[in-house]
Amino acid sequence: MAEPSTPPPPTPQPESESAGSTKDSRKRTFSEDSDLFEEAEIPCDLVASMLLFLEMIPKAPQFPRAVLKHQLYTVLTNRTTVDRRVEELVAEHKIFEFMFDESRHETWLMMRDDYHALVHRAAAAQPQVGQAFLQYLDSQKAPLFIQQGSIADVEDKTLMQMGLLTLRDATTGWVRVPGMGALVSAVRDTRTELLRAISLSKYKEVLEPTILKRKLRKTVLPAAFHIADLVGGDYVIAVPSASGRLLRQFVREARGS
Repeated sequence: MAEPSTPPPPTPQPESESAGSTKDSRKRTFSEDSDLFEEAEIPCDLVASMLLFLEMIPKAPQFPRAVLKHQLYTVLTNRTTVDRRVEELVAEHKIFEFMFDESRHETWLMMRDDYHALVHRAAAAQPQVGQAFLQYLDSQKAPLFIQQGSIADVEDKTLMQMGLLTLRDATTGWVRVPGMGALVSAVRDTRTELLRAISLSKYKEVLEPTILKRKLRKTVLPAAFHIADLVGGDYVIAVPSASGRLLRQFVREARGS
C-alpha cells in the first residue's frame, strides 16, 4: 500500500500586528515625547516643516517663533502645494499669517497658539482687550489687516500701544507681532552679509558647509535658518556637488528689448 502523501505546509499569513505596529509607531512620531499633538493627530508636512525651523529660534522674549513662508519651499519643493496648504491652515485658524513690511512682500507664519500666547503677554495689563482682539481675528478668514473701529469695545490706539496694530491707511490697520523687529533685522542683516560674501567669492558661489561653519556677526540664529531664507527666497541657487551643495549667486536675466 502506498504511503499517504504529506500535505504541503500551510502558507504563512502576514501578521496583522505588523501593520498595526507600523501605524502606531507613526502616531508616536510626534506624540511620544511631546504634547503638541494628540495621538491620532499627525501634523501635515507643512506643519512639520514649520516646526523644523521654529526649533532653531532661541527661546527668548525678543524673538517671536515665526518663519518666512519661502523657507518652507526648501523642505517642500512644490511651491503651489505649500501656498495652497498655507491658505487652508490659515482659514482653519491653525497658523497665523502676517507681513512685517508690506513693500517687501514677505509673508511670515506663526503657529496659532504661539501668536495667542504673545497677544496675551502684550495685553497682560488689559486682558479683555487682548481677548476681544483674538476673538475678532479668529472670526476672519485671513486677518492680515482690520478695519479701524471694527472691534467692539477696543480702541485702535490701545492696540497700537500694545504693538498689536499699526496704521495701514486712513481706514485700516496692519496686524502686528510684538518683537518682530529683532527677528526681521537678524534675518535681513544676515541675508545681506551672506550675499555679500557670495558675491565677493571668485566664482560667485560658496559651499554650504563653509557657510554652516561661518561665524555670523548679526544673528544668534543658526546658519541653516538663514540658508533656507536665501534658497527659498531665490536669492541664491543651490547646486549639488561632490563636496556639498554650492550656493550660487542668482542672476536674473535681463529682459530683451
